[in-house]
Amino acid sequence: MATTGKLVVIKQKTLQVEFTNAKGKVVRMPIADRQLSARLEDVKSHDIASLEGLEVEFEEVQGQPKNVRTKGDRYALLM
Repeated sequence: MATTGKLVVIKQKTLQVEFTNAKGKVVRMPIADRQLSARLEDVKSHDIASLEGLEVEFEEVQGQPKNVRTKGDRYALLM
C-alpha cells in the first residue's frame, strides 16, 4: 500500500517528502532523483518551485521513499 505525503522544495534545488511515518510521527526525507517518476523528474528540471506542496504517493522501503509519483498516478521511469 502506498504512503501519501507532500513535496517540500529546499533551497530551490532539492526535494524532500513530508509524511506521517508508521509510528505516527511527521517526518521529512530527502528523495533521490532516481526515485522520482518521469513526470516529476521533468517538472523538477524545468520548474522545481511548482512542486512545493504537491501531494504525492510512494512506497516506504526501509524508511526511505521509493517510486515517488503524483497522487493517483502510476510510477513510470524516463526511457
